[in-house]
Amino acid sequence: MAREFGVSFALGASLDSSFGSSFRAATGQVRGITQSIRDMEQSPVGRLGASLINQQKAIRGTRSELDRARGVLDALRAQADAAGGASGRLAIQIRQAETDVSGLTSRLERQNAAFAETRARASTAAPYKGLSVSTGSFAEKSKPSG
Repeated sequence: MAREFGVSFALGASLDSSFGSSFRAATGQVRGITQSIRDMEQSPVGRLGASLINQQKAIRGTRSELDRARGVLDALRAQADAAGGASGRLAIQIRQAETDVSGLTSRLERQNAAFAETRARASTAAPYKGLSVSTGSFAEKSKPSG
């Protein structure tokens, strides 16, 4: 019985030290990966990539607002046409809707220009010249139509 405890103790100690060193090594690797990700996010290319993503989100949001505003303007104009013309409150609502559409169109154009500029900077950021490939058609799809 004592011999079994001795073997068990020796085996347990061996496994325990092996497990401990393996766990420490794995922990060190996770820390290294985490630091690499932080470094990459803080690099110029990482910041450009994040900027492109944020700009895409802003463009999508503005595009959605613009589509909604155009729908409102079209509905108001249809009301005016059905009524034989716009007067009073309806005329004021149409002017406000036109102002909204104009402002959103201008904002979308500015956002698209900023996106194109960031994309150009990203395409020249060595060694990541392929960074802008996936964003190339986004600006084209996001141009204001109308």
